Amino acid sequence: MDDDTVVSPDSLSNLLDAATKLDDNFGFLSSQVQWTDSSLCEMNVQMFKNRKLASIIKNKKKELVKCDQASFVSLLIKTETIEHIGLPFKEFFIWGDDVEYTRRISKKVSNISYVVLKSIVTHHTSHNEGSNIALDKGRTSRYFYAFRNEHYLYKKEGVKGLLYYYSKCIFNLLKILLFSSENKSKRISVLIKGFIAGFKFTPKLEYPSKGNYKKMALIKFRYSALIRELVVRDLKVKYRRSVLGYLWSLLNPLMMMAIMSYVFSYMFRFDIENYPLYLICGQTLWSFLMKVPIEQCIAFWLMQLL
Repeated sequence: MDDDTVVSPDSLSNLLDAATKLDDNFGFLSSQVQWTDSSLCEMNVQMFKNRKLASIIKNKKKELVKCDQASFVSLLIKTETIEHIGLPFKEFFIWGDDVEYTRRISKKVSNISYVVLKSIVTHHTSHNEGSNIALDKGRTSRYFYAFRNEHYLYKKEGVKGLLYYYSKCIFNLLKILLFSSENKSKRISVLIKGFIAGFKFTPKLEYPSKGNYKKMALIKFRYSALIRELVVRDLKVKYRRSVLGYLWSLLNPLMMMAIMSYVFSYMFRFDIENYPLYLICGQTLWSFLMKVPIEQCIAFWLMQLL
């Protein structure tokens, strides 16, 4: 998911509900991606048989709409699917990795994937428009990756794919000549370089490391007694001179929540529903992520003395 995408409270739950209804029989599930004005975000509209689904998605009567291509903006994929087809190509960098990956899923795993219309996310892009090398002013050089990656993608789809890609290149070349008001030579150069680079571009398919979670479970089972003793020892040492003992580990975040809730609810007046619950969830996660690396390093340093 892009870092400028904001989810709705039920975005994930609606995806999971759809997965349950489908009995996990799907390639991938994709959310309906809207722009800031609640219209469909043009750069994230899903496709089916190379046709955009904008008109179908607007039909609110349907809960699930079939698709075979989607963006990485709010996408649900099963673990076994990733283990089966591998990871997205890291060499694709920033362009077309989602298109290639979802099309790979549609071909190798299941040709039935869906847009879950009840699952809505908002993509806060500066403009609601797709990519356009003829008019884009801020990222012309990035289009090299677009034409290189698409050359590889459609080359894998045979003659029809190549004809589509070549037609697209010619169409974009004409758009640059007719509509670009500046840097025409640079835009044409980027397009041609990307096109040529695509002939030799062969990204490496990588798979996630299998069995790591099994190894971790085995280690935990084998050394469970030792781990338990070390944890108990650390807790005793940490709260040995504390009057409240283990109770302090609960009172500390609760007291902090009470103080900050009062400050931000009555002094600065943040209008957030159920703010204390919102605060304690965020504070607990932040404390965990902040303290675990430090405590882990200290524990490892002390363990070498045993």
